[in-house]
Amino acid sequence: WRNHQYILAMQDAWTCSVCEGKPAFNYEIYANDYGAHNPDFKAQEMNDFYFTSLSEGIRGLIMWGVKAERLGDESQGIGIVDLDGKMTPRALAVKDIIKFIKRNRDLLASYTPEPGLVAIVYDMKSDMISSIQDQSIEPKAAREIYRYKNNLKGWRRIFWDVNIPSDLLSSEKLSNLSKYRVVVLPALLHVSEEVKTILCDYVKNGGKLILDSGCGSRTAFGWAKPGRIDADLSRILGGL
Repeated sequence: WRNHQYILAMQDAWTCSVCEGKPAFNYEIYANDYGAHNPDFKAQEMNDFYFTSLSEGIRGLIMWGVKAERLGDESQGIGIVDLDGKMTPRALAVKDIIKFIKRNRDLLASYTPEPGLVAIVYDMKSDMISSIQDQSIEPKAAREIYRYKNNLKGWRRIFWDVNIPSDLLSSEKLSNLSKYRVVVLPALLHVSEEVKTILCDYVKNGGKLILDSGCGSRTAFGWAKPGRIDADLSRILGGL
């Protein structure tokens, strides 16, 4: 958590994106670290979690969970309060955050995040192709390999670290790319005809496109193509 705070912001940004203006909820923010030998989260970390989600435009927050379970992975210190109901420093921090939310309810209800300068495109089909391929290499290591998700997270991390606002968009909803200065395609393995047309128009109109490894290298069924990107897309994007 300490090294990957951007992932929470990324999750929240994606949730808000697919909600398309409807209230978005972060349904599971953990109250402590799963590792039995790791130190407890501190008040500052609770602030980080809550305010990160609020800053991304989330309207509802659920901290998981109030009390620890008595058996299983989520026992011991996972709850906000102790098993006997006693308050912890984490619980006191959450209490203060709830007071802040109540005091600023109107402001938070009308708040929207700063518009993104960059669009990072998520493509479900490419994600599935990558997942299938990685699991065929080594099923037990699939979560660690997972090239597509790691690629996507890496691009988000780049812009997060230098404080450049970035939006996450579905490849199925790219009708308004013109408002972005840069569009990033993390491992867009499959490029449909519809997406190809949208990307070509974006570049023709002066947009800057960043292609990542393997772009357009797979068919819709996941098979590797005998050549690289088809001629018209290659011509528009610089002779790839």
